[in-house]
Amino acid sequence: MGAVKDLYYDIETLFIEGYTAKAIALELKVPLEYVNEVLSDFGVEPEDFEEETIDPTEWDVAFPPQGDYDPFNTFNS
Repeated sequence: MGAVKDLYYDIETLFIEGYTAKAIALELKVPLEYVNEVLSDFGVEPEDFEEETIDPTEWDVAFPPQGDYDPFNTFNS
C-alpha cells in the first residue's frame, strides 16, 4: 500500500474505533482539515459526529516531550 492509502486506512480505522476527527488529527499528526476531507470521502460529514473540546494538556500526551533540550549538551560537544 502507498503512504496515502495507509493514512486513509488509519483514519478510517480510528474513526470506527470511536475517535473524533480532532483526536485522529492529534494521533496521526496531520491537519484537521485533511482528516475531515478523508472522512468526507467516506461519506461522513463533520456534523455527523460530536466534536470534543481538546484540552491543551492533551498535547503533552499526543506529543510527549523528547527530553531536556540543552544546547550545550549535544553529541558534538
